[in-house]
Amino acid sequence: TMPMSTHVRLLDASRADYDGPIDKLAFELVLATRLKAGDLVLCTAGDVVPADGVVIEGMATIEDGSQPTSPIITARRLLVRRGTHLASGYIVVRVAA
Repeated sequence: TMPMSTHVRLLDASRADYDGPIDKLAFELVLATRLKAGDLVLCTAGDVVPADGVVIEGMATIEDGSQPTSPIITARRLLVRRGTHLASGYIVVRVAA
C-alpha cells in the first residue's frame, strides 16, 4: 500500500467566502488531519487520496487497492476512498462528511 501523505493541497476554493472558479494553482499545503467536510483537495499523479470524498473535477487513472494491476478512469461525482493511489492525471476531491 502507498503511504499517506501528511500534507495535502487544500484549494482556496474551499473557503466559504470564495466565489470564483476552481483555480488549481491557488492552494496551500496543510496537514491532512486538518481537512473537514466540504474542503476541496487537489490530488495529482503519485498522490494518495487523503480522505473519502467525491470527484468534482479532473480525470485520472487510479488504483483502488483491490485491483492494483487494473487502474480505472475516474469520472465526475465518483466516490473515491481514502488511500486511493493516483497513477496519472489529477482530480479535485470534495471531502465527505
